[in-house]
Amino acid sequence: MGKYRLIWIPRVITILYALFLMLFSFDAFDGDSGVFLKFLGFMVHNLPTVLLILIIILTWNRPLIAGILYLVTGLVFTIYLKTWAHGIEAFSFLSLPLFVVGGLFIALYFPDRKRSKKVKETV
Repeated sequence: MGKYRLIWIPRVITILYALFLMLFSFDAFDGDSGVFLKFLGFMVHNLPTVLLILIIILTWNRPLIAGILYLVTGLVFTIYLKTWAHGIEAFSFLSLPLFVVGGLFIALYFPDRKRSKKVKETV
């Protein structure tokens, strides 16, 4: 399988993970507050989703930068949300996918760099 097909694996995982996070934001519509406050709560709950989508859009053709940003985002999720303190389930569902996606982006970056160096040396 070529690199151009493999690069879609972390992209699809990111999109599915963002949709998974978006599911948690629907609890903002529960309660007795007004429509505006419910919508505002929904938007605030979706900030992590928006961040992940922005990262994937801005780094579409830059897998190394994407990998680093997803690793940093995973670290921020782990520290800020304290997923390490809430058990392995919280860490596995909230932080681990970001580390996996970051690692995949970085792993897909380096073989491409080695291949382009070989082509330059033979020319």
